[in-house]
Amino acid sequence: MSHLTNPRADDPLTGVTVPVSGQVGPSADLPSHLLKVHAELVSHLVVPGTTGELPTLRTSADYTAYIRTRRRSGSRRVRREQEATVLRREALPPPLREAALAGS
Repeated sequence: MSHLTNPRADDPLTGVTVPVSGQVGPSADLPSHLLKVHAELVSHLVVPGTTGELPTLRTSADYTAYIRTRRRSGSRRVRREQEATVLRREALPPPLREAALAGS
Protein backbone atom coordinates (compact mmCIF):
# COMPACT_ATOMS: atom_id res chain seq x y z
CA MET A 1 0.00 0.00 0.00
CA SER A 2 1.52 3.30 -0.99
CA HIS A 3 0.83 6.63 0.62
CA LEU A 4 1.28 10.01 -0.96
CA THR A 5 3.89 12.13 0.70
CA ASN A 6 2.25 15.28 -0.68
CA PRO A 7 -1.46 15.93 -1.05
CA ARG A 8 -2.96 15.78 -4.52
CA ALA A 9 -2.95 19.05 -6.43
CA ASP A 10 -5.69 18.04 -8.87
CA ASP A 11 -9.42 17.67 -8.19
CA PRO A 12 -10.39 14.04 -8.89
CA LEU A 13 -14.06 15.04 -9.21
CA THR A 14 -13.52 17.62 -11.93
CA GLY A 15 -15.91 16.91 -14.77
CA VAL A 16 -18.04 14.47 -12.77
CA THR A 17 -21.74 15.27 -12.93
CA VAL A 18 -23.87 14.19 -10.00
CA PRO A 19 -27.01 12.38 -11.18
CA VAL A 20 -30.29 14.11 -10.34
CA SER A 21 -33.69 12.45 -10.34
CA GLY A 22 -36.47 14.37 -12.00
CA GLN A 23 -39.11 12.83 -9.77
CA VAL A 24 -39.82 11.95 -6.15
CA GLY A 25 -39.06 8.39 -5.12
CA PRO A 26 -42.04 6.01 -5.15
CA SER A 27 -41.82 5.44 -1.38
CA ALA A 28 -41.29 9.06 -0.31
CA ASP A 29 -44.48 9.16 1.80
CA LEU A 30 -44.23 5.63 3.15
CA PRO A 31 -43.14 5.27 6.79
CA SER A 32 -39.69 3.88 7.51
CA HIS A 33 -39.14 0.79 9.64
CA LEU A 34 -37.76 3.02 12.41
CA LEU A 35 -40.90 5.19 12.39
CA LYS A 36 -43.09 2.07 12.63
CA VAL A 37 -41.07 0.74 15.58
CA HIS A 38 -41.24 4.13 17.34
CA ALA A 39 -45.04 4.19 16.94
CA GLU A 40 -45.28 0.64 18.32
CA LEU A 41 -43.23 1.63 21.37
CA VAL A 42 -45.26 4.75 22.16
CA SER A 43 -48.48 2.75 21.80
CA HIS A 44 -47.45 1.04 25.07
CA LEU A 45 -47.49 4.32 27.01
CA VAL A 46 -50.36 4.40 29.49
CA VAL A 47 -52.72 7.13 28.34
CA PRO A 48 -56.17 7.38 29.95
CA GLY A 49 -59.06 6.90 27.56
CA THR A 50 -57.08 4.83 25.05
CA THR A 51 -56.77 1.10 24.46
CA GLY A 52 -53.07 1.10 23.74
CA GLU A 53 -53.64 -0.54 20.38
CA LEU A 54 -51.83 0.94 17.43
CA PRO A 55 -54.39 2.50 15.06
CA THR A 56 -54.24 2.01 11.31
CA LEU A 57 -51.58 4.41 10.06
CA ARG A 58 -50.60 4.68 6.42
CA THR A 59 -48.27 7.60 5.73
CA SER A 60 -45.18 9.00 7.41
CA ALA A 61 -47.28 12.02 8.40
CA ASP A 62 -49.85 9.72 10.08
CA TYR A 63 -47.12 7.97 12.08
CA THR A 64 -45.42 11.22 13.07
CA ALA A 65 -48.69 12.80 14.25
CA TYR A 66 -49.58 9.68 16.26
CA ILE A 67 -46.16 9.58 17.95
CA ARG A 68 -46.28 13.27 18.89
CA THR A 69 -49.81 13.09 20.26
CA ARG A 70 -49.18 9.91 22.21
CA ARG A 71 -45.93 11.18 23.76
CA ARG A 72 -47.56 14.48 24.81
CA SER A 73 -50.47 12.62 26.41
CA GLY A 74 -48.14 10.25 28.24
CA SER A 75 -46.02 13.14 29.54
CA ARG A 76 -49.11 14.96 30.83
CA ARG A 77 -50.24 11.82 32.68
CA VAL A 78 -46.87 11.41 34.38
CA ARG A 79 -46.81 15.08 35.36
CA ARG A 80 -50.34 14.84 36.84
CA GLU A 81 -49.35 11.77 38.87
CA GLN A 82 -46.28 13.55 40.22
CA GLU A 83 -48.36 16.60 41.18
CA ALA A 84 -50.93 14.37 42.90
CA THR A 85 -48.16 12.69 44.92
CA VAL A 86 -46.88 16.08 46.09
CA LEU A 87 -50.40 17.17 47.07
CA ARG A 88 -50.97 13.95 49.02
CA ARG A 89 -47.71 14.46 50.90
CA GLU A 90 -48.56 18.08 51.69
CA ALA A 91 -51.90 16.98 53.14
CA LEU A 92 -50.17 14.71 55.67
CA PRO A 93 -49.51 15.88 59.24
CA PRO A 94 -45.88 17.14 59.63
CA PRO A 95 -44.41 13.97 61.25
CA LEU A 96 -45.89 11.73 58.53
CA ARG A 97 -44.92 14.20 55.79
CA GLU A 98 -41.27 14.11 56.96
CA ALA A 99 -41.35 10.30 56.99
CA ALA A 100 -42.83 10.24 53.48
CA LEU A 101 -40.19 12.65 52.20
CA ALA A 102 -37.41 10.65 53.83
CA GLY A 103 -38.62 7.50 52.08
CA SER A 104 -38.67 9.02 48.59
